[in-house]
Amino acid sequence: MSDPKPRYWSVGSRDLSPEQCKSRYSLAFMNALCAQAGVTISETRQDEDVHAIDMAVNFTEAPVQVQLKCSSAKSMSGPSERIDLEERWIEKWSTSQLPVFLVLVVVPDDRADWLSDSDRSTLHRAHAYWTQIEPPLAQKSVHVARTNRLTIDTLLDWRNILRKGFGQEAI
Repeated sequence: MSDPKPRYWSVGSRDLSPEQCKSRYSLAFMNALCAQAGVTISETRQDEDVHAIDMAVNFTEAPVQVQLKCSSAKSMSGPSERIDLEERWIEKWSTSQLPVFLVLVVVPDDRADWLSDSDRSTLHRAHAYWTQIEPPLAQKSVHVARTNRLTIDTLLDWRNILRKGFGQEAI
C-alpha cells in the first residue's frame, strides 16, 4: 500500500520559507477580495518594497496603500490583536499623502489547511482584519480590532476615507 498523497509538497531547495508563504498568501487573499469587488490592485515587487507598502488598491480617484501581515500565531480570539511596528515603517508611512491601511490575515497553523477543496469549490480558511495607519504614530504598535473584519464592504469604506481626504462626499 502506498503512502497517502501529501496535502502539499516541496520541490527542492528553492521552496518558500513559512514566512514567505504567508506573505504570498496574504497578497493572494487581498487579490481575491479585490477581484470579487472588481477593483484592481498594484503589487509592490518584493525587491522594491522601499515604502513599507505591499500593495495598492486602485480606486477611480487614487490608490490607497496597504501593508499586509499574515499570522497563524494571532487568532483574533479577543477584542483585538497587537501588531508591532518597525520604526522604518512608521517613518515611511508618515510621509504618505494617501491613506495607509494595515491588514492582518489570520491563517491556520498548518499551511495545508489554508484552503479547503470540495468537488465544486475551493474556500479560503482564513479571516482578515484592518486598521488605518494615521500619522503621527507615537507608539511602536497598533491594535487591530476584531470589529474591523475585512470584507468586500471594507473596500467601499476605504474609498470613502480616500474621498474624504480629497474633500469629496462619501459614495
